[in-house]
Amino acid sequence: RYRKHQPILIHLLDQAELTLEGPAFTRQVTLEDLESGERLAIEPEQIREVYQRQVQQHINTLKRGCLDCNSEYHAVDVSTPYDKALVELLSRRR
Repeated sequence: RYRKHQPILIHLLDQAELTLEGPAFTRQVTLEDLESGERLAIEPEQIREVYQRQVQQHINTLKRGCLDCNSEYHAVDVSTPYDKALVELLSRRR
């Protein structure tokens, strides 16, 4: 807390982003770096397991960072209507 304020991290996540599964990930995908323009073709099936593990590690790092600085971390699925998500979030506040 800082000056009686408590930061809250609201992490918006899509299930496809977490799992690398779904219609968009059944075939080769080309990723483009927005800064360099470099393109990389990937086969989602070949990287899915490693990707899921790294995403979970990233989420855990964010959670630990929030705990370390006395902040709250809340993951919100983007398919949840924003008003429902906000009500749930506020009702869970410590």
